[in-house]
Amino acid sequence: MTEPSEFPHRVCLVIEDQRWKDVQLEDIAAQAINSTLREYDANLIPVEIHLLATNDEAMQKLNSRFRNVSKPTNVLAWQSGELFFPDALEEEGNWHFLGDIAVSFDTLLSESEGYGLTLDSHLSHLLVHSTLHLVGFTHDLKHDEMKMKSLETKILFSMGIADPYDSTQIYV
Repeated sequence: MTEPSEFPHRVCLVIEDQRWKDVQLEDIAAQAINSTLREYDANLIPVEIHLLATNDEAMQKLNSRFRNVSKPTNVLAWQSGELFFPDALEEEGNWHFLGDIAVSFDTLLSESEGYGLTLDSHLSHLLVHSTLHLVGFTHDLKHDEMKMKSLETKILFSMGIADPYDSTQIYV
C-alpha cells in the first residue's frame, strides 16, 4: 500500500468485474494518476478521481451512450460536469472532484497480450492518458495531441515505463 503523503490526489475505486481483484489496481492507479497530476501541475490542489474497473460489456454500453460508438473500448474519461458518477464526495475534506475514468479488463488484457506488454504497464499508460484528458487535453488539435503524447512519454519514463509511441521498442 502506498503512503498517503506520497500521493496527495485521491482515487476512489469502483470494481465491477472481480478479475480486477488480481491486479494491484489501487497502487497502479495511485502512482499513474498522481505522477500525471504532479507533472501537469506540481501545485495542483488535491483532487479526487473516480475509477470504474469494469469489462467490455459495460464499456460497450458506456461507449454507445457517451460517444455513440457501439463497441467496447479500453478506457473512457469524463471531466467533472460530464459526470458518470454523482458529483459528490464520500467524505469531508479539501478534495475537488476532477472526473471519472472507466477501464475495461477485457480490452486491457487483449491489448496487453496483442502488443506484448505487461498488464501493469499498459494500465499505467491508459490511466496517464485518461488523466490528461481530465485536465483538458484532447485529440482535437494536433498541437494538443502532440503535447499530450510528449507528457505521457515523460510521465511513463519517470515511472520506469518505456515510450509507448516508439514502435522500435516494446514497453514493459
